[in-house]
Amino acid sequence: MKSKTLFIQTQTQTIPKNWELVELQQISKIIDSLHVTPKYSSEGTPMVRSTNIKTGNLNLENAFHVSEDVYKKFTKNHRPQKDDIVMSRVGTYFPNSFVNTDQPFCLGQNTVVIHPSIISRFVYYALNSKLVQGQINELLVGSGGQKTISLEDIRELLILKSKDSNEIKQIAKILYDLDATIENLQNQNKILEQISQAVFKSWFINFDGVTEFDDSEIGEIPKGWKVGKLEHLLELTKGVSYKSKELMHSHKALVTLKSIKVGGGYTERGLKSFDGKYNQNQIVHENDIVIAQTTVTQNGDVIGKPAIIQDSKEFDVLIASLDLLIVRSKNNDVPKSYLYHLFMTDYFQNHIYGYTNGSVVLHLLKDGVPTFQFALPPKKILEQYDKLVSIIIQKNHDNKNQIKTLMNIHDILLPKLMSGEIRV
Repeated sequence: MKSKTLFIQTQTQTIPKNWELVELQQISKIIDSLHVTPKYSSEGTPMVRSTNIKTGNLNLENAFHVSEDVYKKFTKNHRPQKDDIVMSRVGTYFPNSFVNTDQPFCLGQNTVVIHPSIISRFVYYALNSKLVQGQINELLVGSGGQKTISLEDIRELLILKSKDSNEIKQIAKILYDLDATIENLQNQNKILEQISQAVFKSWFINFDGVTEFDDSEIGEIPKGWKVGKLEHLLELTKGVSYKSKELMHSHKALVTLKSIKVGGGYTERGLKSFDGKYNQNQIVHENDIVIAQTTVTQNGDVIGKPAIIQDSKEFDVLIASLDLLIVRSKNNDVPKSYLYHLFMTDYFQNHIYGYTNGSVVLHLLKDGVPTFQFALPPKKILEQYDKLVSIIIQKNHDNKNQIKTLMNIHDILLPKLMSGEIRV
């Protein structure tokens, strides 16, 4: 990479020599979606709505579906294809997704598809640059969560690009290689988690290999095991209640409900700087387990889900918020690896749903976790499981640290490469 660049001054901004500002419509075809709500189907072709569009590769897993007739109607102007870019036109922020799949889909209302005539990945990264995101913020109309951007304004977005097609290709490759490595590590972690849950199910739910059983109040359990009840095994601590005025700059932070992924698991997203009162038991440390006590959706996608705490480089102290329940084993008799995967089972989740109330926001009743009963294996089996799964958990943790590093590199490089500050 070359670190020095000759710049020329334009009326819009300072840009590198041999680069140029062009409108998006000069290097792409921009196609609007139909402004009607279709009838959805239980199966058929995926329809991408604004809620499905997030930064990164397009994910069709949670998309609604439409019939073949609806699909044809909504793709009469353009059938989205691999290497296209889809963008939301409404919401609180305006992400775009890169289409890296050949799977057919159509676009729902309030979305556009961008079909570049130059390297698609470069256009995708340009749309995520400070230059373009700044323009979008200035062009938004409306208030709250209903801000919109017009099709004409999208077409006229200014894109900064090199006149050298090879340089465009190289910039896109550098950023894509970083993204691909991050995605590969994320996929590895999904597989590792699936392996851990599969081992847990085999050992502790299906009792594979067990030939002798005893009767119990929860049904047949392996001979030599006993019925465990969480209130006898765990110390449960509610997170801290806080006021908005306490969310001020501090070396301490709250781990909040937003830190819990929909499917379980912890992310540093959702941390809130905090300078209020708390007790020592409400401090959470690396590998501590928390359980979500509320959910912001009626279908309960988050409530009852566990998460393993990770250290934060930004904050010295992490404190669980009121929406979380801190789970600790009494006398460390039950390994955290076992507890985490126990909480991830349908067996536990079905129990939890019976201890929730509320209409718009669901709340976990205080008896929900303590009353859960299950087949508890002897300590020797728990130790064997922990030894096996801890290796997988450590690999998962190492991958997460590598992902953080790569994402930081990506965040540093993207603005420098897309502005021509760093030349390749």
